Formats: sequence, C-alpha cells, structure tokens
Amino acid sequence: MKSRHALRSLILPEGELAVVILRRPRKSIALRMRHDALEVVAHPQVPVTYIRDLLIQRTNWIRHHWQQQRALAQAKALLPESVLLMGRQLPIVFCGGTRQRVVLDETEARVYGLSGEAEPELLRAALARALSRQAALEYPARLAVFAARLARQMQGWQLSGARTRWGSCTAAGKVRLNWRLIQAPAFVLDYVMAHELAHLAHLNHSPAFWAEVARLLPAWQTGRDWLKAHGNQLFSLG
Repeated sequence: MKSRHALRSLILPEGELAVVILRRPRKSIALRMRHDALEVVAHPQVPVTYIRDLLIQRTNWIRHHWQQQRALAQAKALLPESVLLMGRQLPIVFCGGTRQRVVLDETEARVYGLSGEAEPELLRAALARALSRQAALEYPARLAVFAARLARQMQGWQLSGARTRWGSCTAAGKVRLNWRLIQAPAFVLDYVMAHELAHLAHLNHSPAFWAEVARLLPAWQTGRDWLKAHGNQLFSLG
C-alpha cells in the first residue's frame, strides 16, 4: 500500500497492481480482477481502511487471479492454434478464400479469409463470432431438457456477452446465458442453466434456491467447481 489514507495500488511480489475503487450502493464488496488493475466495488459508506484490511486478507486470491489475468493477456498477443468447443480442443486449419468465416465441426475449426499471418485480434474475433453462433444453436436443445421439470416456465432467453456473469434471470422470467460457456464441457453449461432456471422459483441464493438447483441437476457441484478452476480460460478470445 502506498499511503495510509489513499488506496491506489498494492505492492505484491509480482509487482505493483493498481487498485480502482468504485462506489455503488450494494450490501457486499466485490473484487474484479483485470490484467492491469483490481476493481473494488463497495458502498459509499465503507471506509477505505476497511477495504485495505480486506485486500490484505485476500492477498493470496488477488495474486492468483492477477497471475491468471496476466497470462491471459500474454496469450492474447499470440495467434491461437486451437479453439475450445464443448470441452474439446479443435485445431485451427487455415483454408484460404476471400470471405472471412469460421466453420466448426467435431474435429477442427476451419478458418476462411484469414491467413496464418493474420492479426491475432482478427482471428480471435472471427472465432468468437463462430462460437456465439454455435451457442445460439446448441443452447435451446439443452434448455428444453429442463423445461418439463421447471416450477415456472421461463419467458424467453438470449445470449449474453457479459464479462463478469455467466448468466442471469429477471423477475419477469427472462434468462441470459453467456456465449463463452459453449467452450466448456456440457456439464458446466448444464450447471449454469440449472442455476439460472432455479431463479425462476427463487430470486435469491437461499437454501431453497440451492435445493431447487439440486432438484434440476443433482450433480451441479461438478459444474460449479469446474468454473471456479477453469472459467478464466473461457475468456481467451475476448
């Protein structure tokens, strides 16, 4: 910490990490790691000294996630050699052509209109678009598996590109699911779906909510554990 009264950075073994405090009306304090800064979202009445003590307590978490974010930023500077689809690594094959598109199948990701010397950002954007389209095709069938067991039917769904949430459910019964989940194994997608669909009955995280998650998907813990351990990998394309 640089100052007793200000909190602008943390000095860690890996270097100096900028700290950005965002003041918003909320009950809890949220930590959001970026590759170049730690965002702290806290109520305006929470003292800086309390936030400072909290960050000291969470030093191991901060270091771990900062290392992950820095590795991810470095990887994004390189041209990807493969792409994840439903837990499978598909090698990228450049096929020439003039129209930019990506075709995903069971064994490979065929890239047209871009060469092996393409800018990494262009290739990642093309792969992200292809995965988003694949998500739009795959998610309805997996949602339908849960339909017969729902205590209350959802009122539509849509893809999300959020960077901090895997999904959401509104009081009106509309569900949003992150397209990046199409990269994860099917049981991970099923967990997020069960989680959001359980909110149709309980718009909270009470014991009753978790009981509903377990009713919809008895093995839900496996998907949650996978996301905690590997979820950061799903942001490699942006």
